[in-house]
Formats: sequence, C-alpha cells, structure tokens
Amino acid sequence: MRETLQDKDEGFTQLHSLMTIEEIARLRPIWIHAASGEIEYARPLIRELKKKYPETPLLVTYSSPSAKKILGGLDEVDAWAALPWESAAAITDFIEKWKPRVLLFARTDVWPVLADTCHQLGLPSLLFAATFAQNSSRLRGLSLSP
Repeated sequence: MRETLQDKDEGFTQLHSLMTIEEIARLRPIWIHAASGEIEYARPLIRELKKKYPETPLLVTYSSPSAKKILGGLDEVDAWAALPWESAAAITDFIEKWKPRVLLFARTDVWPVLADTCHQLGLPSLLFAATFAQNSSRLRGLSLSP
C-alpha cells in the first residue's frame, strides 16, 4: 500500500525505450490501463498493437506496483506509469502530459472519474477482455443486446 501511495504521489514513470516523455507524447501513444494481474490479459494485445503499429508508442498504467515486475519484461511497452489519483484534475494533467490517442481498459479496472474525464476531453476509451455474469451489478444501467 505504501508503494502505491508513493507511486501516485510522485507520478512514478518508467521509460522502456530511448524516447523521452515529450517524444512519446508527440507521437500520441496508445494508453492501456490494467491492474497488476490484468496485465497478463493485456499482453497479447500489447504484442499485436506493437506489430501492427510499430511507430506508435505504448503507454501502460497500473493500479498496483506489483505490475512493475511484469512491465519490466515487456519490451513492446515504451513507458509505464502509476495511474494518477482518481480526480478530474490529476487525470486531466496526465492526459495533457502524455497526449494519448485512445485509452484501453483491461478487464474490469475501470475508474469512474477516469472514464468520465476521458469522455469529457473527447479521448476515446474501450474495455477489452472483460467478462461479466448476466446478473452482474456492474451492468446496471447498460443496454445489452442478446
């Protein structure tokens, strides 16, 4: 818990390529967010995105610092960072800093203020690799087609 708080407070970022944050932002990265375990679900997507769009940087954010061990072994990821605090101001600052072209949420680690801020700023977002039971409370308010 202490490491999570420290990473968020300090805006932990690790660059895994030779590019600077500014260069990555200029190229408008694809942003993938995953909790630590969900990075395993994101791994095939990360590999395919890098194959299909080799010139587009990949930025991954995480909720738990245990993800840093996994991310260190993913050569396709250009940068990873702690997800900012769940506030519109912190998220807006993060988006303005990195200038992502899209946000892809892995499985179920969707944060309401993050999703809403992306929507307000016109940043497209998508949930992938998610599974829900038909009676899941997470689906309340959503329209489901059979």
